[in-house]
Amino acid sequence: MEAAREEAGDLEADHERTFPRANPSMSYRATLHRLVDSLSERDLPTVGQVLASFATTDPVERALLLAPLDDEPDTDDEDHGLTEAREELARGEGVSTEELERELGIR
Repeated sequence: MEAAREEAGDLEADHERTFPRANPSMSYRATLHRLVDSLSERDLPTVGQVLASFATTDPVERALLLAPLDDEPDTDDEDHGLTEAREELARGEGVSTEELERELGIR
């Protein structure tokens, strides 16, 4: 029992070093609220995803939430049909979602 208390104390000390509270009487939850309130609007989606990853117990959902964004542009080298598809759309040869759903009997 004493070892568990010491371990809990060590954990608390580690938290204080890595996550200092503005006021020792302030709870970690209140400190997190203060930190979130200090963030820019631009940072909120990223922080929200990280926090959501801690809240889920589903490992697949956690992996998806923490995966980096794919911000590289598509190129014809990676998708040879990309240029062809864009040209078809430009000529008005594309199929709308509604038309495809009708053809497949979804609607």
